[in-house]
Amino acid sequence: MDIRHTTVKGVKSDVKKYIEFANNHKGISGKRKLAVITSKPRHVVFFTFLNMFPSRLPQTMKLFSSIEAAMFWLGGPLELDEVKCCLDNLKDKVRTCLTESLD
Repeated sequence: MDIRHTTVKGVKSDVKKYIEFANNHKGISGKRKLAVITSKPRHVVFFTFLNMFPSRLPQTMKLFSSIEAAMFWLGGPLELDEVKCCLDNLKDKVRTCLTESLD
């Protein structure tokens, strides 16, 4: 999960609501490794809160400041250029969806 260019405005109560939502929707919260690529201290605070609640998500989550470190931890078979390309494509799709929803 690359959140380096996002603004996290959640507070502790929002984290609890997110955990409840995710646990009730198993399709998005299955057991897996989750590498979160961050760039701001506020990101770290939000994801630290996720691990503080007794009813936690089933993911093993770690925070990273680079794609390279995240890929090493995940043990992914993809080349770094392929990962960056995938992330760029996802960002373009989000921009397209946001633009279309404003029309």
